[in-house]
Amino acid sequence: MRVRVYSPHNRFITVRALLNQESVSTFISESLAQRLRFARIHRSVCITGISEMQSVVRHAAQITITPGHRDGPAYITIAFILRSLTKYLPDRVDTAYKWKHVTGLELADRDSMSSDPIDIIIGADLFGIFVLDGVRKSSQHEPIAQNTTFDWILSGTIASFPTSESISALAHHGVIIETLNHDLRRFWEIEEVPQEAPRSPEEHQCEEHFKATHSRTPEGRLSFDYRLKTDHLSR
Repeated sequence: MRVRVYSPHNRFITVRALLNQESVSTFISESLAQRLRFARIHRSVCITGISEMQSVVRHAAQITITPGHRDGPAYITIAFILRSLTKYLPDRVDTAYKWKHVTGLELADRDSMSSDPIDIIIGADLFGIFVLDGVRKSSQHEPIAQNTTFDWILSGTIASFPTSESISALAHHGVIIETLNHDLRRFWEIEEVPQEAPRSPEEHQCEEHFKATHSRTPEGRLSFDYRLKTDHLSR
């Protein structure tokens, strides 16, 4: 499906989204976060997926999304930022092929067979909010259409005939573990860019005193008023 993702300055980008009810949270790509210049929220959480594969997320952002082809309704959530989301690509089918049960429906993605990258995975935190009454079904080998506030979405198989050829299967599942174990947390704390420590009033006075008294001599040497710690810099 296509959605608009808005920046804090009300600028938006229309991107391709993947719905995943098995994910407890919503995720966006690092590329999208940079393009919209989201303010980063520091989050050290561990994500567990299929086969208990784990990855660590260090940042999240508050996002607003709306349908991709029109204004509103708008949904706000906290999305975790990942460098890469998925390698999912839809199976290619003949563009002339028609599914009678979806004929005339306004689809949330006008080009559902597109190979455009996916920049947002919408999880269960939003999915249940925008699902509406209305389902269209046909045969076992044709997708199901579900009505939503984003227009109709398609899901399910599109293979007309079974095949014996090797295929790749992609599964998406995300569980957020809020607390990291001590060793893993310590590793990320070490890797973090050092933050500037707040200065004491005495250190601030020293800096201001240096700025007010330093100068260059004609010979190019640095000259400044040097005082001992017992002096009162505020005098």
